[in-house]
Amino acid sequence: MITVGIHNTGYFSSCAVFKDDCLVFASAEERFSRIKYDNGFPFKAIEAGLETIDATFDDIDEIIIAWNPYLNATRFRAGFSKWVAHPMQRLYSNINAVLSKMSDTYIKPSEQIIRFSDKDVKVKFVNHHLSHIGMAYYSSDFKDSAILIADGYGENSSTILSFMKDGRLQIIKEHKFPHSLGMFYATMTEFLGFRPEKDEWKVMGASAFGDWRKYYKEIKRLISVKDGNIELDLSYFNFYNFDTRGYFSDKLMNLLGEPCNYLKDPQKVYDIAAATQKVFEESVIEILIWLHKQEPFIDNLCYGGGTAMNCLLNGKIDKLTPYSNIYVSFAPDDAGNAIGAVLYNKSLKLPNLSPYLGKQYDNKYIESILKQYKIRYRYLEDNKLYNAIADYLVDGKVIGWFQGKMEFGQRALGNRSILANPSIKDMKEKINSAVKFREKFRPFAPAIIDEFGDEYFEDYVYTPFMEKILKFKESAAEKVPAVVHNDKTGRVQSVTKNNNERFYNLIEHFYKKTGIPLLLNTSFNLAGEPIVQSPKDAIRTFFTSGLDVLVLGNHVVGKEYEKILF
Repeated sequence: MITVGIHNTGYFSSCAVFKDDCLVFASAEERFSRIKYDNGFPFKAIEAGLETIDATFDDIDEIIIAWNPYLNATRFRAGFSKWVAHPMQRLYSNINAVLSKMSDTYIKPSEQIIRFSDKDVKVKFVNHHLSHIGMAYYSSDFKDSAILIADGYGENSSTILSFMKDGRLQIIKEHKFPHSLGMFYATMTEFLGFRPEKDEWKVMGASAFGDWRKYYKEIKRLISVKDGNIELDLSYFNFYNFDTRGYFSDKLMNLLGEPCNYLKDPQKVYDIAAATQKVFEESVIEILIWLHKQEPFIDNLCYGGGTAMNCLLNGKIDKLTPYSNIYVSFAPDDAGNAIGAVLYNKSLKLPNLSPYLGKQYDNKYIESILKQYKIRYRYLEDNKLYNAIADYLVDGKVIGWFQGKMEFGQRALGNRSILANPSIKDMKEKINSAVKFREKFRPFAPAIIDEFGDEYFEDYVYTPFMEKILKFKESAAEKVPAVVHNDKTGRVQSVTKNNNERFYNLIEHFYKKTGIPLLLNTSFNLAGEPIVQSPKDAIRTFFTSGLDVLVLGNHVVGKEYEKILF
C-alpha cells in the first residue's frame, strides 16, 4: 500500500511517501528543483521518494492532499456555478452549486476515487488545519493534549484551538480569516522591508537588538485578544484583499511612518521588530492561558502552524503558561502538512518521528561524483574523520558537513549543515559575510550534546529540532560568543547518539579537544538558495562560498591542500 501526502498550496510545496503506513521519505520540492520556495507541484520530490522503495507513479494507491477544496466550494460566488468555460471546471462549479445550498457548512476531509482499467486510486482532501493537527499531535508522544494551530490562513480559518482526549479530537474554537496571528506578523515583516510569509525569522532575529517599548502602544492597536479570540483592526491591513498589492494600508504608515529600510535605518527596524515580537508573544500566551482553563488537568501542549516556527516564543511557553510539556515538531509550518495530512487521515500515531527523511547518498556514489569532477579528496575512516574535522574546527575552519539522509523541514540538524567553532568571537560575522552572504544581525544555532544542556542554558529542556530559543547562563555565554545572540539566547539543537550518532561523535571529538560540548550549526546553503540536497549541490556551494573544508560522507575536500591535517 503506497500513500503519497502532498502539500502544494501557499509558498512552497512538499511531499511524503508512506509504504504500508510507514513513513519512508519526505521532502520539499525546492530541494530537488533548486528553486527557493518552489510552490509548483512536487513531481521531483515524489519521484525521488518513490525511487527509495523501487516504485513509480503507477504504483501509487492513495493520494492525500493537505487542503480541502470542498470548503472553498461553499464560498464561491453563486455565478461561478452557472457556467463553465472548460469541462474541467465542472469539478468545482457543479460542487459549488450543490454544497452552497446545504446547511452544514463545516465539511470534514473529502474524497474522490479515480478509476483506471486495473485499479482505483483514492484522492483524499484533508482540511488544512486538520493536517497541521496531524503533524502536531500524531508525531508527538502525548496521549491527551491541548493543541494550538495558528498560521496565516487555511481554506477559511486561521487558528484552531482543540483537545485530543481519549483518542477523540474536540475543536473548541476556530478563528476565521482574516483575523490571523500569522498574517499580523507577515504584515509587519513586509512593513520592515522583508518578504512576508518568507522572512519572518529575520524579524525575530532583529527583535533582539531593539527596544520594544518605543513602538509597543502603536503595534498593540493592531490586534486584540479576549476569551481565546483574536481580532485585527483591519483598517491597518490590506492582506485580505487579494486583488490589492501589499499587506498593509496607508493607515499603518500614518501610525508608524514610512515603511522601513534596514540599510537606511536599522534601529527603527530593530525597535519595530521588538514591539512586533512582544505583541505577538503576549497574544499567543493569552490564548494559551485561556485554552488551559478549558481543560485544566491537561498539561501537554502540541503547537503547530507557521507561527510555531517562532522559536523565541516557543522557549517561553512553559514559563509563561500552565503548560509544562510543550511539543513542536521539526516541520510545524505548511511543508509538514504533507506528512500531517496522512497522519490525520489514518489516525496514524508515529511518536518520536525522525526528521531525517530525505535522500541518502553512499560513499561509493560520492566518490564517483568527486572523480567525475576531478576534485582532489581524502577518504578517512570514521574515527580519523571525526578527529581531523575536530582539528579543523579548533583551527577556525568553516566546514560544510554532508551526511546521511537529508533533513525534512527548514532547519539543518547535522546532516546538511555548515559547522564552525563557537568560541571564536568573530566567527558569526565571518560566516554571515563570506559564506551565507546575509544580514549581520542573523544568529547561528548552538548544537549541544544533550547531557551538557543544563551546564550551558537556563531552564534547559531537550530540544532536538531547534524548535526553542533558550537563554545562556552567563558563565557559559562567555565561552561561545559566536552562538550567543544579542539578548543572550541561542536557538538550541540537542544532540544525542540516538537522534544523530555521526553528528554526536563529531561534537564529542571537538569537546575532548576544547572542553566545549557544542558547535555552531547553520544550514548548508547560500542566501536565496535551498539547503543542499545532493553531493553536486554541496560541491557547487562549497566552491562558490568562503567554506574552508567540505565533508561528503567519509570524503574530505579542502581548498588549502598544504594545510590538510591528516
